[in-house]
Amino acid sequence: MLKKQGHQLTHVTHASTVDPSNSYSVDRADYIEPTISLNPAALVGVIETVVKKLVPQSTNRLTYLKELEDAYQNGWLLSTSEVSDLLGLSPKTIANYGTEFNDAGFSFTRAGTRKGGEIAWSIDKQSDWMESASSSTKNVKAAFSDVFDP
Repeated sequence: MLKKQGHQLTHVTHASTVDPSNSYSVDRADYIEPTISLNPAALVGVIETVVKKLVPQSTNRLTYLKELEDAYQNGWLLSTSEVSDLLGLSPKTIANYGTEFNDAGFSFTRAGTRKGGEIAWSIDKQSDWMESASSSTKNVKAAFSDVFDP
């Protein structure tokens, strides 16, 4: 350390010690402790990802179809996050589908809201409405068969 004495500079050495408890202290009165703000939705997404990695996955790759069938048979309304877990899609992807979408042989239709304001989805089977459409086509053909059959 250089110390000014009169008009001369004198080199002074001091053995300095650092007190670890004071090494990060700030003497400014206007110092504000930094805070961390968390986005709850992002935090939930991170936790879900970690849980999915930690919880052993079923060895049966078709388990989600059985769970969708149970929801269909019982008339349960599933939340967007539940549907996303079952189908392996992000909740954002499902929400962006609009009011209806089809996947894995099921038809999903918006049916209000559920916990935390999530979209509720009713489940129908594609085969049910396809069969009714097919039978109505057969009925139309039968009604006009006299006209079109030679």
